[in-house]
Amino acid sequence: MRYAALATIAIVAGLLAACASTGATNPATRPAAQDHARQLETVAQALAATEAKHTSDLNALDSAAPGADAEAQVEALMQGYLKARRDVLTPLAAEGNAEAMMRLAAEVRDGSSPDEITRWLALVSRAADLGHPLALDEMVRWHWHQRGDGSIAFVQASRARALTFADRAARAGNMYAITRIGGYVVGDVHQYPANPELGREVTELCALTGYDICQELLARPAPSGYGVSPVETHLWLSRLAERHPERFEARRDLVWRELTPEQQSAARAAAAAWGPVPWPALQDEWRDLERRILAHGAASIGADTPCTTPTPWCRGALAHGGAGAVR
Repeated sequence: MRYAALATIAIVAGLLAACASTGATNPATRPAAQDHARQLETVAQALAATEAKHTSDLNALDSAAPGADAEAQVEALMQGYLKARRDVLTPLAAEGNAEAMMRLAAEVRDGSSPDEITRWLALVSRAADLGHPLALDEMVRWHWHQRGDGSIAFVQASRARALTFADRAARAGNMYAITRIGGYVVGDVHQYPANPELGREVTELCALTGYDICQELLARPAPSGYGVSPVETHLWLSRLAERHPERFEARRDLVWRELTPEQQSAARAAAAAWGPVPWPALQDEWRDLERRILAHGAASIGADTPCTTPTPWCRGALAHGGAGAVR
């Protein structure tokens, strides 16, 4: 119970840390990830004393005899901890530390009031302007889900912004934003007609950078995967097995045994030719996909169904009087 109030903050902190380590599995975007890692280290050092005190306070509370006001004590401890975090993070954010902005945004990420959503959007928008990898991905979601007045013009403009932010996120080292776009296109997500083939092409472009998640999506067997050829499946499983042998070696070997001699020859050639491609080198392909994604959605805004995701991008109208999110 006493740790529940930290759930959202802990989850987002994990995502922030994951963004810092993106370069470890995606060599094509390592420099941007290293820049973010330096900001994360600054925040971690600044919060070290606050985190240590909070851990000590929790341990002391756990050791104390339970009393009638135990829940109130936990709540008071949590509120004091959150205030102490804000006192540390606010000046860092004011100095332009995007990581601090995202930590502050995490506190109101699941808020439901217009003020909370407005604060979340202001913090994440500023962090995105500064190139924070996770903030850029948050803006992908924010813009993709905005309906505004319900017109196709508004929805298409929002989609175009989402695609721009996905490209910026990829350049900053967060390839998951591209994965997300592929999933939206495949899954008929929020006013978009499903197109598995187009979604697969987005995922394949992402996989070329060496990004694990896109490669794993392509390597999955149908119907959960994209049903790529056995040679392609073996290529992606081989790449994944190099980094995660415990998860992918056995399946790679199984797929190899099922290949014909001709397919094995093709698989060897594919493996010999393989090398990760930096995202900036794929811009021509990405621009073509952007054009096709928008063209595919040009005739349909989809059903006006409620958004059930308990996160700010599904409640944008609260912050904008029903007008959606226009920056």
